[in-house]
Amino acid sequence: MPEDIRMKSMIIKKALKISAIGLCCLVLFAPISAFAVWYSRGDLSNEETSAEFKLGIKKDAFKSDGDIRIMSANLLVGYKSWGGSAVKPRAKMFYELLEAYNPDVIGLQELCDGWYCTLRNIPDCYKLVYPVSTGVFIDMTALAYNSETLELIDFGKAVFEEGNNPRLRRVVWGLFKIRSSGKKFIATSTHFDLMSSNNDLHKKRIMTSEAKKFLNFSNELQKKYGCPVISTGDYNSMEPTKKTRQSDAPFIYTYLSESLTDCKSVAQNKFCGEKQSLNAPSYDHIFINGMADVINYSILSQGYLESMSDHYPIISDIILNPNHTK
Repeated sequence: MPEDIRMKSMIIKKALKISAIGLCCLVLFAPISAFAVWYSRGDLSNEETSAEFKLGIKKDAFKSDGDIRIMSANLLVGYKSWGGSAVKPRAKMFYELLEAYNPDVIGLQELCDGWYCTLRNIPDCYKLVYPVSTGVFIDMTALAYNSETLELIDFGKAVFEEGNNPRLRRVVWGLFKIRSSGKKFIATSTHFDLMSSNNDLHKKRIMTSEAKKFLNFSNELQKKYGCPVISTGDYNSMEPTKKTRQSDAPFIYTYLSESLTDCKSVAQNKFCGEKQSLNAPSYDHIFINGMADVINYSILSQGYLESMSDHYPIISDIILNPNHTK
């Protein structure tokens, strides 16, 4: 073999060997690096809630008087372009809030990658209906449940085809059985589009399409499983009041409330904090499709929760009609 060809062959073999070593290192260390990033972003060991917060939730939290406690919480992403702030201190507050109020189901909206990294700090009893969601394709609308009080029987999700973000504009649902009584119900979480102005006809058409699909979907679930459907979410639609703007899409709330029951409107007992009254219109609602009694409704609008999100969580304690179980 000529000397120049032999030298070229040796160089190629050496390069291939180095490339192989590099590839092995990448395969070996990339998962370790990804885990380290995930662990660091979700580490709340250095986060601490204020004394005001701890005293507040200890004083204000109350036990459920119903079969189930349902919470809806738009957590607000950590993206500055969306108006979000650092997730970690807010996540610490939210997980302590869950320990205090112990909801059976939590409808979640605006989960971002930062929130998913912190989920290992959620109380152990809580599970996501869809637990794996990573990278740029994370599902930002989700549903969590207390696995100690509920058994997940069936679940699914549907995307609003006309929504501006399929990871956000969707419905996630689960069919649950209460372990202590055997009663069954369905819970859903959703997040509608948002009108930018009074004359935003494009978004008005999209939101109307979402509301129709959502209601049809709720009716299909109720008919299929024969139990109440309890729907949480940020509907980006406020109740029609003197303070409600057309850009707050009151027509969507009116459309839904003609067929569904708003827990706030029928609750036997109602509570709120000082930052948002019960009479103030809201984007967040808990609707019921089927027979159920609402015992308590609460807007957790206390001042010590103001920094947790740009939405206040809402809670309903509900008694399910025994005739609607299988």
